[in-house]
Amino acid sequence: MKKFILFACAAVMSLSASAQAYKQSVMNDEAKLMAQKAMFTQDLMGEKAQFVSNKSTASKAMRRAEARDGIYGLYISSSTNYKEESDGCDSVYLRRCDKEVEGVKCNVEFYMYQIGSDKNGNPVDRNTVFYGQYDEANKTITCPIQEALNVDPYGSILLFSWTGDLSDLDHVTIDSKNPITFTVEDDGSVSLNQTGLCFYMYEYEQKNPDAEGVIWNNMFNVAYKPANAVMKFQTYDQKTQDLSKPYYCAVSVEDFTYSMNVYGYASYGAMIPGGGGNGFGLSGTVLINVNQDLTVSLPAGQNVWNMRALGITSSGDYDSAFGEWMYTQGSNADGYPDANTPCEGVMGGNTMTFESVAIASNFIDGKGYGMWTYNHEIVLNEGDYAAGIENVNAETRADKIKNNKCYNVFGQQVSDSAKGLIICGGKKYVK
Repeated sequence: MKKFILFACAAVMSLSASAQAYKQSVMNDEAKLMAQKAMFTQDLMGEKAQFVSNKSTASKAMRRAEARDGIYGLYISSSTNYKEESDGCDSVYLRRCDKEVEGVKCNVEFYMYQIGSDKNGNPVDRNTVFYGQYDEANKTITCPIQEALNVDPYGSILLFSWTGDLSDLDHVTIDSKNPITFTVEDDGSVSLNQTGLCFYMYEYEQKNPDAEGVIWNNMFNVAYKPANAVMKFQTYDQKTQDLSKPYYCAVSVEDFTYSMNVYGYASYGAMIPGGGGNGFGLSGTVLINVNQDLTVSLPAGQNVWNMRALGITSSGDYDSAFGEWMYTQGSNADGYPDANTPCEGVMGGNTMTFESVAIASNFIDGKGYGMWTYNHEIVLNEGDYAAGIENVNAETRADKIKNNKCYNVFGQQVSDSAKGLIICGGKKYVK
């Protein structure tokens, strides 16, 4: 019998024969399943999006959504690597401030709660924080060159920008002189105007002028999406042989009526004490399709957790072994992860539910990394999903599903008013 075996990471659980037995028993016991769903749904209705604003609230793992005040509130980041491939999401909190940075009076703080480790392996805060001046009339945020974090033993890490076109990498350069600027979009997103962000190990380079690899991290095509929903899910606890307590994470849902993007899907930070986002690339962006009968489908093969970000390095060659990512997978007739099978769910009102989703790596000889998640529910903070309230017949809905979808170059669904190169109804447009 094939087994889905855990090699590392305590919170990334193995899908063993016992887990399979549990899953099968639940599927065969309709009364038990309905009782569990009723209990989970009742528990969820009072919950709101999770955010972390400082050490104190982090330790309490708060689960609520702050009322938005203009641009201030919780966001989910979206970015790519230099190949313009999706590179994960993280929680970003925009907060009011009154601080002068490099002669600029700043009124907005960008705050990303992160945990790292020191040279002895002890956990330490590595929060990324930078400041900007918000111009409400022009809907822009200007951030001067500044320190974004300080990491022992490397010292001060400055925030620069990348400029140039990623299709011509020879002419993409670091701009270490000009400020970084963002535009506040009509949908509430905060989009970087430059090509990317560069976290530069400035102090380390000054002390080691011949050093290579002085870039701490890069992020391209950066946008911060307003958190407008909460995702709740459970895992299988092998010790108790039962479902775990629910995990919660804030997500951002872009609802295009017949499909949607979910940013921050299955945040790994939700499974770590404190939660709320725990470093770059520990959740993903997924596309969910809405079918004619208002059921929903989560296609397989969408990247969620980066293997390197989780510290899994034992396989050596990722591309030929387990792969660089853990990605969404459905289950086959035997109940095992299947990279070619979508996950099916239902939608009603403000809630979308999937019974189970596997987030897993490639498999080698029946072994791999990942875990099952159960009772996925994505609940909007306000209002209902658009497809559920649109009063159209099945034939009209089928035509809209076919003709009204627009995508950007990353394969993400966008509105027909999106800027840049988009594909609508199979045709390319530049706006």
